[in-house]
Amino acid sequence: MDHKGKTRVLFVCIGNACRSPMAEAIARKEANDVIEASSAGFYPMGMIPEMTQTILERSGYSANGLRSKGLREIVSEEIDLVVNLRDTRGLSPWRSLCRLRTGRFQIPMTRMMPLIRELWRISGGV
Repeated sequence: MDHKGKTRVLFVCIGNACRSPMAEAIARKEANDVIEASSAGFYPMGMIPEMTQTILERSGYSANGLRSKGLREIVSEEIDLVVNLRDTRGLSPWRSLCRLRTGRFQIPMTRMMPLIRELWRISGGV
């Protein structure tokens, strides 16, 4: 846990262009009191597509400050929790959280689940 008392959460997907930046934006707005959100990709696209920005803004979330970056830019010691948002086509939106244990973190599951539900809703489940 960092000095601010927030759990540092890293949302990860393949290209860090859609799912993980959306999760970062949602967490920044909806759980800023308990989460310091960031995102990265295995193979970063290098940009946040206009479609991602438009969907976020239409849904009431800011895309300001989002940028596509790779895992190599992340200092692992500065992350408390990684949420894998890899491709889950055909699976429950909760699949990415199946191994999440929040017992040692200050993020109640009642706060985390709505973030993932909102990500699923605005991304159309992709």
